[in-house]
Amino acid sequence: PLQAIATDPVVSTSIAGAITAKAPSDERPHIFILHRPALAGRQGREMIRAVLDSGWLVVTEFDDHPDFFPVMQDSEQLSFRGVHAVQTSTPALAEILRHRNPEVAIFPNAVVALPSPRNFRSPDNLTLFFGALNREKDWEPLMPAINAVAAKVGDRLRFCVVHDQAFFDALQTPHKSFTPTCDYDSYMDLLLRCEISFMPLMDNGFNRAKSDLKFVEAGACRVAPLASTVVYARTVEEGSSGLLFTDASELHARLLRLVAIPDLARELAEGARRHVAEHRMLAYQVAPRIAWYRSLWARREALTAALRARLADVQAPVPAV
Repeated sequence: PLQAIATDPVVSTSIAGAITAKAPSDERPHIFILHRPALAGRQGREMIRAVLDSGWLVVTEFDDHPDFFPVMQDSEQLSFRGVHAVQTSTPALAEILRHRNPEVAIFPNAVVALPSPRNFRSPDNLTLFFGALNREKDWEPLMPAINAVAAKVGDRLRFCVVHDQAFFDALQTPHKSFTPTCDYDSYMDLLLRCEISFMPLMDNGFNRAKSDLKFVEAGACRVAPLASTVVYARTVEEGSSGLLFTDASELHARLLRLVAIPDLARELAEGARRHVAEHRMLAYQVAPRIAWYRSLWARREALTAALRARLADVQAPVPAV
């Protein structure tokens, strides 16, 4: 997002590996965005106070359900209460986060550019991509269906697995490859070479608050989404930009259908790519993001007063107007 915003000639951005309190060098609006911070206790108060004292307006960016992270349950947790505003990626998360800070903006996950496709080179086989963190409980009930399809179609269905060794080991087929946890460019390069992206999510509170980032990545790479209805039913148009499943039986039928009709997988992949191109490019968010940040800056006195009310022990001076 910062790369996209920086395309506006009046905006400059920089990324820091740590929270620093260097004062701005001029009177322009200055927004300090904290990415998934865990600020609590004395250290958290000192960090926030230092940034505020330096004249910054502070925004927390968070894109997961905070109730499922023990560190976020600390009674002195300041990541949301101790900042001026919060930005997130889904309406469900926004509703959750508003209980911690009423000033919330939603910016859906998006991509900077559409990479050149490298898939659908052979009509004789398709490769299914799976690369995600902490999904074992989501895919375990579905693995028998996947293995049943793999046994039926042989080398017409191959698998590319990133990170999840247990998923790779559970696949009962020789037609599979494994890549340990890797950098994002390598991850996307592997995805670009596949035809189907597997996106399982069980129906629970944590998953319902997740974003559809996996769909956006697959669509950008022209890969056909094969996804759970949880989360992805909000985005995937069944039969046009992907296929959805609710259980192992539906997954079995849809995966078998994709392998049997490679042209369908190609059509779905093209549909997903069109959706991303039309709706999920970061370029479309540049103006709305900048407008929101300017709005925050214009209201900084009121926002700082609200911050003080939420957190009386953080002495947050109102930045000079």
